[in-house]
Amino acid sequence: MDDRIPLRAVDSLAVTILVDNSIDIFLAGSDIVRRFQVDRDWSEREPLVAEHGYSALLTIKENGTVRNVLYDAGLGKGTLLHNMAVLGLSVKDLDAVVLSHGHADHHGGLLGLAEATGRRGLPLVLHPDAWRVRRLVFPGGREVDLPPPDRAKLAAADVRLVEGREPSLAVGEGVLVSGQVERTTDFEKGFPIQSWRNHTGMWEPDPWTWDDQAAIVNVKGK
Repeated sequence: MDDRIPLRAVDSLAVTILVDNSIDIFLAGSDIVRRFQVDRDWSEREPLVAEHGYSALLTIKENGTVRNVLYDAGLGKGTLLHNMAVLGLSVKDLDAVVLSHGHADHHGGLLGLAEATGRRGLPLVLHPDAWRVRRLVFPGGREVDLPPPDRAKLAAADVRLVEGREPSLAVGEGVLVSGQVERTTDFEKGFPIQSWRNHTGMWEPDPWTWDDQAAIVNVKGK
């Protein structure tokens, strides 16, 4: 039985990093990477902001059409929106959002984004475990809470939740969301200091972060 998922090839894919842990505006570009350009009055303009968070914009071109899929939304409520504005990108051009997993440094900007788009039914693709209430317990006993996305507030902002554990083409045939990735090699060690509060209110180990999923695009000739 062939259980491969047909992933239609697209003409091109551009990945724009919107939020990352660090930034250096003086880095040079290349034939592949185009850096944010500063000009002579760069110190007078609003700067890009770095934080402990991640967000990327996937711009997919196919047969003359353009789709914009957001992958994660950073940590701060306004960081993603700020950086998009600095880069001259409009939140109203987004077609869908994919959440890699339920840690706050990947979903923190979701609500602000949903409110800013003003779009009813913006699809948000995520794994059901992204709703888990988690914590980290470091050696020595220090604890850090990892709150999940706020389901009620996202629903109030009219976000359309698309949940699933299986691979899917929920954002269109040109983008495959991997769904739950099984751990089949010794390379994957997990995250042993992570636990989640189960349905009885007890904490139990949660090392594998099963909600961690990828967005995959098949580019012609690549």
